[in-house]
Amino acid sequence: MTSFEVALVPGARPVALTVETAFPGEPPASLLAPLSAPERSAARDMPRWRRAQFVQGRVLLRLLVADVLRVRPAEVALEVVPAGGLRLREGGAGVSVSHTGGHVAAAAWPDGSVGVDVQDPPAFPDRRLERRCCGVHAVALGRLPDRERTAALARTWSVQEACVKATGAGLRGAPWRIPVPPGQSSGCWGEVRWVALDRVWPTGLAVAGLPRPGGQAR
Repeated sequence: MTSFEVALVPGARPVALTVETAFPGEPPASLLAPLSAPERSAARDMPRWRRAQFVQGRVLLRLLVADVLRVRPAEVALEVVPAGGLRLREGGAGVSVSHTGGHVAAAAWPDGSVGVDVQDPPAFPDRRLERRCCGVHAVALGRLPDRERTAALARTWSVQEACVKATGAGLRGAPWRIPVPPGQSSGCWGEVRWVALDRVWPTGLAVAGLPRPGGQAR
């Protein structure tokens, strides 16, 4: 497990991030302890692959939020928002979780809403996805060697997903329309600030935040 902080917005507190390798199979029973009773019940009804992602993501997020807010993991009350993301029932920080085949990531930010996303690169270059997600930058991606090309696509999509998670829009926010120039490690999308990270390259990893109105992070 790797925990670190990202300075997303000048003058604001950093975003706390945790990334770890995804469990290859059934999560150990000992991992269920930090979950709430409804979460444990929901996990039991899921297919094995989904249960592993769900349990690991929720536990990772609970432990991270508990550390940021200085509370016990059992005191972290999470609820699902209409777009499918998560929030704290009593506020205190924006939260987000993401999982892919190889990694799970969680983020918490006391100064606004936050989105984190991890994306595995496709096995082979995909021109259709490149045109859809990268727009005018798809030509530049096409000139890269295959490994760098697929990693660049995963990086772009992770930034786009993180941004719409931060706004709470999810896929309704049409993330593929968000411009992400190849090789750029940080940027803005309206009021949203984003940072792309190479911690788990070639897997794409990005975090985005929408500062709280009238707060410190403006």
